[in-house]
Amino acid sequence: MLAGVFRSRVALVSIVLAVVTAACSQRPSIEIGKTHRSTTTSTTSAGGTADNGAAAGGIGADGGASGAKAGAGGGPAGTTGGATPANAVPTAAQASKAAPAGSPATAAGAALDGYLNAIARRDKGAVDAQSTNGPNALATIRLLIAGINEQAGASTTVRFADESFQPASTSATRVTFNGSIQLATEVRGARGTDRSTSTIDGPVTVVLDRGGWKVKDFSYESKPMAYFNENASTGHDGMTVSVAFVLSYGAAADTIVIISSDTGQLDPGIKFRDAQITVPAGTAPSSGFAFEPGSSASLLLLFPRTDQAPTKLDVGLSRPDGTVLHYVVTFPAST
Repeated sequence: MLAGVFRSRVALVSIVLAVVTAACSQRPSIEIGKTHRSTTTSTTSAGGTADNGAAAGGIGADGGASGAKAGAGGGPAGTTGGATPANAVPTAAQASKAAPAGSPATAAGAALDGYLNAIARRDKGAVDAQSTNGPNALATIRLLIAGINEQAGASTTVRFADESFQPASTSATRVTFNGSIQLATEVRGARGTDRSTSTIDGPVTVVLDRGGWKVKDFSYESKPMAYFNENASTGHDGMTVSVAFVLSYGAAADTIVIISSDTGQLDPGIKFRDAQITVPAGTAPSSGFAFEPGSSASLLLLFPRTDQAPTKLDVGLSRPDGTVLHYVVTFPAST
């Protein structure tokens, strides 16, 4: 491990996902500028987990890394998580009681609230409409894991609590909020129930981007996010490996790898073997993964946090006949 470059994270473990059932209720509105001390819950069989998701039988709702419990089997990694209920109710948020209707603070507050609800509803279209950069990447990671959990039947209940966002600075194109919100998650699986809380902290930056307000940045677990926009790919032997971004947040650095076939239908027998990420000061192996098969496969790779821009990603895959293929995705200068 490279001191000062990659920050160590708790080891992630493979887990077995359990089939469970859950009823659904609705999340109340969160209004920007008001503090909520408790809320009702939303439940879904769509996935997501808590810190100890391995014990509950789910996988982590994000790529964080604290508190994973050991579990048997070869499933994906249990990680720290927030929440992904399927049917939370979107709200018309207020930036503050004093903000006039139609003001930048009001519009930015509505975008922030809409972003949170889009994560809760697993609405990728709304996520893309109301976020960019790190917040969009974080939501994309959470939605992927929710989809993987859904396939396995894991159930998640989420509560949004202690919202305290207030506008700190405002211009015609940018609003910054101080404050925070907690995402409390309950995961139910064959091995029991686990609970955890993750926090989105200010400063939260919301910007006017191509005619719409979008959440551009915030801190996660009191640490700033580092977003590296890659949009790089490589291909050979009939397959292409593509990487859109690397996101460092909390103690984690995660990326989603899309594996596609030249034929348009990926061999379902393709398996993940290993991966390592390289930054200017050195290399670190993947500490966990989650794999979603399909006509093109989505592979979530978990690494220790890095605040240096990655230079390349090495991914090892295997065919059903045992043939091992290695793909090296070289990244451009990240921003």
